[in-house]
Amino acid sequence: MYKRILRQCGLLAGFTLLALFIFAAPSSSTERPVSKVQIRVNIMDTGQTVALAVGQRLIVTVPLARYDDATWRVVKNSGPGLKLIAGPDTRRPKGWTPFTRSSQVFYFLREVPGTVNLVLEQNYASAKPMVLKVVDR
Repeated sequence: MYKRILRQCGLLAGFTLLALFIFAAPSSSTERPVSKVQIRVNIMDTGQTVALAVGQRLIVTVPLARYDDATWRVVKNSGPGLKLIAGPDTRRPKGWTPFTRSSQVFYFLREVPGTVNLVLEQNYASAKPMVLKVVDR
């Protein structure tokens, strides 16, 4: 009789723990923390103001001309608030040839609050620069 009571209590405790784990687990539909949100901009956003919180990433995509040496570079990054963490990466579609379009991607991380002016230019002076103003969110 005691064994039966102990077995039933053990089963009850096991089901209780299982239910706690299931209902206490964080939901995948919850909002992502601000630090994980990425803001993406491209050449069409030049001249715009972008609001970034500390810890957020800014991903800048610029088009490449059909020349091998037509790459982009960071010309101005005023202030310590925005750090280039990766890039520039060249993105080319599958089956790329020198006559198809490709792009270059820069990855920045907002480290401290403040206003930052960001300017990217292409190697050729005739190309339009990418200009962004990054402010606090």
